[in-house]
Amino acid sequence: MYYIIMSNILFYLNKFTAITFVGILYVTTGLLLSIIIDKIFNRNKNTKKIKKPWINYSTIRLIFEIYLECTLIIFGAYFIRKIIKKIPYIFDNLYGFNYNQLKEINGTVMTSFIIILLIPNLKNKIIYLIHDRLYLE
Repeated sequence: MYYIIMSNILFYLNKFTAITFVGILYVTTGLLLSIIIDKIFNRNKNTKKIKKPWINYSTIRLIFEIYLECTLIIFGAYFIRKIIKKIPYIFDNLYGFNYNQLKEINGTVMTSFIIILLIPNLKNKIIYLIHDRLYLE
């Protein structure tokens, strides 16, 4: 009886450790990808002087840039997921836990959320487009 209880506790402890490991990987790679995307789309050195450089863009260019940024986020999240699935977990097959069956390893939604959350200019562009250009409120 004691052996069954301890093996269950160790199994779930290993599972929670794997979930934490995967979460840290997604947060770290999502942070790096958001920095890269933000650097690509804020390439103008005068952005510190102009708080909203996209105000001078045409509506078509603004929509195109938002879609392009979202496309990079989607592709980035896809490749991050593929890379993280290849990273081995050191406690795999310990106490009956199989790392490949972990559902949280498919964290595309979490990665996309982290990336969008950490790119404030994308959110500001979308708000500006909706409220100031398309007048949808």
